[in-house]
Amino acid sequence: MTRLWRHRLAYIGIDSIASVVAFTTFNVLRYQLEEHYATFGSLLRYMAHPNTLLSLLGVVTLAMGVYWLSGYYNNPYAKSRLSDITTSLSSSTIIAVIVFLFVISDDVTPSTAHYLRLYGLLHLSWFLILYVGRVCVTRMLLRQFLSEEHKRRIVLVSEGNIGDEVAQWLEHEGRMRIVARLPLCSDRELESNYTASYLKDYAQRLVREAQSKYADEVVIATTDCSFLLVSQLLYKLYILGIPIKLSPRSIPYVGLKLKVNTMLGEPLVDVTASNLSESAANIKWLVDRLSSALGLILLSPLFLYIAWRISRESEGGILYTQERIGLRGRPFIIYKFRSMYLDAEQTGPQLSSDQDPRVTPWGRVMRRYRLDELPQLWNVLIGDMSLVGPRPERSYYIRQLVDDAPQLFLLHNVRPGITSWAMVRYGYASTLEEMRERMAYDWLYYENMSLRLDIIVLFYTIQTIAKGLGK
Repeated sequence: MTRLWRHRLAYIGIDSIASVVAFTTFNVLRYQLEEHYATFGSLLRYMAHPNTLLSLLGVVTLAMGVYWLSGYYNNPYAKSRLSDITTSLSSSTIIAVIVFLFVISDDVTPSTAHYLRLYGLLHLSWFLILYVGRVCVTRMLLRQFLSEEHKRRIVLVSEGNIGDEVAQWLEHEGRMRIVARLPLCSDRELESNYTASYLKDYAQRLVREAQSKYADEVVIATTDCSFLLVSQLLYKLYILGIPIKLSPRSIPYVGLKLKVNTMLGEPLVDVTASNLSESAANIKWLVDRLSSALGLILLSPLFLYIAWRISRESEGGILYTQERIGLRGRPFIIYKFRSMYLDAEQTGPQLSSDQDPRVTPWGRVMRRYRLDELPQLWNVLIGDMSLVGPRPERSYYIRQLVDDAPQLFLLHNVRPGITSWAMVRYGYASTLEEMRERMAYDWLYYENMSLRLDIIVLFYTIQTIAKGLGK
């Protein structure tokens, strides 16, 4: 088990215990205030009654779901007193309201004031017990972080004075230690020896170093390297699957809204984190899974009809599979209903056009109504994709785009989607230039990601499908 999961489970465990204690405490107060001793005879009988035990199980399960949706467990390293207070207060408020509506409101009480008193006791006790438990775990983990064994291991990629400054900040911060430091050539030095193979070799060396030292993060601090060079390097580092952070003086991130982690006055930009909040990300994940599962079930008759039409019209398989690049630059297999004749790409990768002769007649119908994309609900269900997100591209085209549009690597901070702002506003691209233009919409989506924007994109996608405006 990784250290991340050990720390995550520490919070999950204390929250489970706190929830049981909080609801049990509330039931003891409820027993006294509502004079249940007249019915049950003793507190022990009341607490051991099947209805009480079932409500305890249901409320604790509900509470753990609320905690997970709040995003509290996503990053156990970034806890503070303020975050413990705010997340504990918001979670306890939601739980108290739900318990009041489905449990307390059924109680027979003498007045409305009694209901409010019960709610107040529930809310206050739940918040205090939950918060105290979390603070204890946070303080315990903070003490662990200060020990040499548990300090976060950092690989520092740097050059010049800024590298020395960031190294001092990291070491002085107390919870981190530099396990490897690699120099990075400046643009002036690269003019004489820079090749694509050099950057590839350097990235592979950096990946091996980070993996052999079990690094928790990579920090890049440089002032002489261009945005293009560092962007290309970042693109090759996604394979590590760990946070990659930059000193803001390293890159001119003008106009980019990226997450910042303060470190002794030196904010580090986390380029592997999206702008979506932790709670919104969890809600999006849950909605994706539930919606895709429901969609696969409800649309199964349509799937069978489409499969029959495809098999009747042309030779070849029902489904078309292709490797695309997804979250953190990882390749995955995307599924689509086959809309082209067999062996449509014998001469190599080709982009589709409006009058593409490779597309079958039924394939044109499917593309107009986006029916060929429906099998990607399976990609959403297994976690390769999301309902809404930047459209995934093939590595063949990404290699051609990344030199002119280095910010492309940032789009891989989120799961690709079945539909996107770009697909609604632009549609399919038939040339590399159109792909660059369409990417501007994906960039707008990334910069403004929110659940509200996802709903808007889905609404316009439904309009596009209903009107047959796809191409």
